[in-house]
Amino acid sequence: QLMVDVCQGIQHAHQRGLIHRDIKPGNILVLEVDRTLQAKVIDFGIAVASSSDGMTRVRDVAGTESYMSPEQRKPGAEGIDARADVYSLGAVLAESLYLLLGLKTTHRGAASTVWRKELSSSRNASFWSTDRGASSKVSPAPRAVPIVNGKSLAKLPVELRAIAIKALAPSPDARYESAAAMADDLQNWLCKKPVQAMQGGKLYSVRCFLRRYWLASAAVSVVAVSLIAGLAVALYGLRQAEQSLAFAQKGNAILGAVFAGLDPGKSYASVGEFSQTLKDNLAGAVKELDGTAIGDPLVVADMQLTLGKSLIGLG
Repeated sequence: QLMVDVCQGIQHAHQRGLIHRDIKPGNILVLEVDRTLQAKVIDFGIAVASSSDGMTRVRDVAGTESYMSPEQRKPGAEGIDARADVYSLGAVLAESLYLLLGLKTTHRGAASTVWRKELSSSRNASFWSTDRGASSKVSPAPRAVPIVNGKSLAKLPVELRAIAIKALAPSPDARYESAAAMADDLQNWLCKKPVQAMQGGKLYSVRCFLRRYWLASAAVSVVAVSLIAGLAVALYGLRQAEQSLAFAQKGNAILGAVFAGLDPGKSYASVGEFSQTLKDNLAGAVKELDGTAIGDPLVVADMQLTLGKSLIGLG
């Protein structure tokens, strides 16, 4: 949040037509106002006014080298604009990330280029750089040199690393277009919204949404899983019921066949004729039962036992 305050303060200066040119931790004052920490940017001693076309031509090298943009270190005909301050803001953020992990930072020369290189390596999971050694007539094979802090920086939130990398882009066109845009991206990270520097797709946006509303998302997920599980159980039960009904109907049909053809109003010549008709029907039922899948072997066995006893009873 303090870094957001700094970016907004620099944006205010830019809107007033000033380019600070010396943004660094020593020129950031942190105050406690109503029990809340607030950051203020101070020392506009070497600030320059921005020209009407946005580019300001400067002849001198002014600022603190560790935090200076490439165009400040080598003044040229193209001049500088507000994006030079964006670079310095990126350098301050990068150094803050190092200090957050207790890492030592170098301030020799253009230290910000080293910080960007190491932050980039932490995003790309590449912790080695290539060094071709001393110059000679025959170029030696590239020698792998470890990026000292790459693995440690990988522990930091990837969005914060991406913001610092974008702000520290060597080309002004690749940086944030303004300090306000950088402040917005930092605020997006604080609010768990998609960060522009990540250049993420729909999947990243969905992930941010789920992080932002994790409690509601978790509740919806639990309800969805419960509904799916309940539906699966209901469908399984329905299928089982339909199967049981089909088996019962088949069993009833088989048993009903036993009495098929028996006419209560018919006068049989003898009891033996009636018994024979019944025996034939029972035998047919037993035969059909043997070749029919009722479903439960125990039920089939019980029906076969009943039919068998009836046949034995009839002789």
